[in-house]
Amino acid sequence: MAREARLLHAFLDFAESLAATTAPSDIAIDLTQRVAGLFAVDTAVVLGEAGGSLRAVAWSSEPGQRLAELETEHAEGPGHDAIRAVGCIIATDRDDALLARWPRFAPEAARIGLRSFAAVPLRRSGAALGALALGATSPEALAPDDVAVVQGLADVTALAIDEARAARHARVVAEQLRTALDARVVIEQAKGVVAHRARVSVDEAFVGLRRYARGRHQLLTDVARRVVEGELDPEAVAHARAR
Repeated sequence: MAREARLLHAFLDFAESLAATTAPSDIAIDLTQRVAGLFAVDTAVVLGEAGGSLRAVAWSSEPGQRLAELETEHAEGPGHDAIRAVGCIIATDRDDALLARWPRFAPEAARIGLRSFAAVPLRRSGAALGALALGATSPEALAPDDVAVVQGLADVTALAIDEARAARHARVVAEQLRTALDARVVIEQAKGVVAHRARVSVDEAFVGLRRYARGRHQLLTDVARRVVEGELDPEAVAHARAR
């Protein structure tokens, strides 16, 4: 029961910390630190996909940084395999069949003292956003009973990262919409100023604004703002000729 209680507390504490974190990098760092502290591993690394290749997002220790470098340098290792399989990978230095798949990664990992490895994907909607890779100097990086727990932590992390990205995208879209609305308001104000001062219709005022901006390779919004702020003569804008 002590083990179950400890893991439950870790899950609840992790979930609480995620609720207060919005940066994907901070979420990944938190995951590596917690997994390294909970299980008998010497290092934990989060790898994420970017431009068709993996890059190191976070690591729990100096050996972890080297482990991440080996995976990204050689494009092979437990993290890569976990993403391809969208499943758990477990390997030791006695597992010739698996280590033969990592001819460049395995020897260099052994040189820094790592004897066993495990990795789980960061799953979201049936796909892998990245991977959590573990390395240990002991013969077993992850006990069979712990695989489901680590996978659960990874899945919660993937959800949190996905939600953080969605929230950031929503903020960008909202800002773009606000900017577009502000621009529309300025243009409408400028149309009214030009129409009134130059004694032309609103449609003719808009044609003049657009012609003035295009003829001088300026943004329509900038020209409109200068009209509203009194920097441009509305009559000159209304009667501008195309250049």
